[in-house]
Amino acid sequence: MYSSDRIYPGDTQSMKNLARYIIRASFSNERLNYISEDSRVIYKSKTGNDTKEFEALDFIASITSHIPNRNEQTVRYLGLCKALHKEFYLLCFKHWR
Repeated sequence: MYSSDRIYPGDTQSMKNLARYIIRASFSNERLNYISEDSRVIYKSKTGNDTKEFEALDFIASITSHIPNRNEQTVRYLGLCKALHKEFYLLCFKHWR
């Protein structure tokens, strides 16, 4: 759900900013360090205080576990947006018309 200012048609800069937010990667390339001699990957935390070291194949296995399966829903809805409250939304929509 996007809850900031409304984005109007033709506002390409706002659309680009929103698209960049939606499709951002779950990890940062800037925090990766590959050591080819040892086939190891070192990943730094966002603050840079903590690092985690992987064997190259273990790192690939770790990041590919975040790729959703085909037709898998990746957005989770909570609160009143849950599917359990669909009747509530339909009832409110009829009331507001």
